Amino acid sequence: MTTPQVLSKTYRPQLDTLRAIAVIAVLFVHFVPTDHFLKAHLSLPYGRLGVRLFFVLSGYLISGILLDGKRSIEVGRISSFQVLKNFYIRRGLRIFPLYYAVLLITSFTLWSSIQDTLIWHLCYCSNILYMLQDDWVRHLPHLWSLAVEEQFYLIWPLALLFSPKRWAPYFLLSMIAVAITWRGYWVHGSGFTREMQLFSNLDSLSIGGILAFLQRQANFSIFRKWMPVAGTAGCITYLIGAFFAYRISWIGDLHDIIGYTAIGLFFAWLIVNATERKEGVIGKVLDNPILQYIGRISYGIYLMHTFTHVIYTLIFQKLQISPPVEFMIATKTIASIGIAALSYSYLEKPILRLKRHFA
Repeated sequence: MTTPQVLSKTYRPQLDTLRAIAVIAVLFVHFVPTDHFLKAHLSLPYGRLGVRLFFVLSGYLISGILLDGKRSIEVGRISSFQVLKNFYIRRGLRIFPLYYAVLLITSFTLWSSIQDTLIWHLCYCSNILYMLQDDWVRHLPHLWSLAVEEQFYLIWPLALLFSPKRWAPYFLLSMIAVAITWRGYWVHGSGFTREMQLFSNLDSLSIGGILAFLQRQANFSIFRKWMPVAGTAGCITYLIGAFFAYRISWIGDLHDIIGYTAIGLFFAWLIVNATERKEGVIGKVLDNPILQYIGRISYGIYLMHTFTHVIYTLIFQKLQISPPVEFMIATKTIASIGIAALSYSYLEKPILRLKRHFA
């Protein structure tokens, strides 16, 4: 989803590779038909995992920005108000222009589909709407995660900037407990309630925040030593739970409650690897310039890819032809990347240059 794009000495393009992996997972789910052999043999919920990777990344980066801001406040370099003002302005410059441009275009082209729900999307409350009506809005199902992100941006600065520094780890750990409790309470409820609300994703966001906090501690090397163990254990726990979820009911319930927390540990380990110089195959993947570019424009890809799917469906229905599935997948993917690249170059990037005034 969103990407800090004003490059600085702390910018790590390897994190863009992780964004690319996350958005490719989302495209896989939305572009590959349900009965395609790839989904039949690879039945993990890749789209939801891709979104959770985005959430852990957001928690890591946003918490890091706020923790550094808090440090500047403590030494008297800047006031709390300035940090808060600059944070919200920079986030607004990153996310609002393209988001509202897409909603404007959607209003003109698909008015009949969204006229009754537009106000919810304008206010970044799509996830709450989907919970209340227990259903998606056609053409805009993916906006739930952007709503979660925006709600996160609203509360996180207030919690981290205006509380004592020593409270930060306890706050972050408590948010993990809130997410697990929320999913446990709604374990037999609708997925729109259990998985798509801010409360249900606080563990992913907080795991990223905990990583950002630990990396700023002098004894991080001690925690770093245990990261591979925690990451591997989290991944294995998630995979075992996913394998048995549809075979043993209580394991399925447990997986719904703690599965995303477990895989969040694995994603945190991936982030640690991406923030360090790696050699070998992992290093080559993280340093791949194509993946890094896809990661930089991943916000546009994520926001606009569903419209590529709609347009292609209408075109081929009009032409009354049915091309091979693989051709459809490839062209939709290329078109989504192409549209996002144009958006990034001619809409987003010029606006992002304004962020330098609010460092």
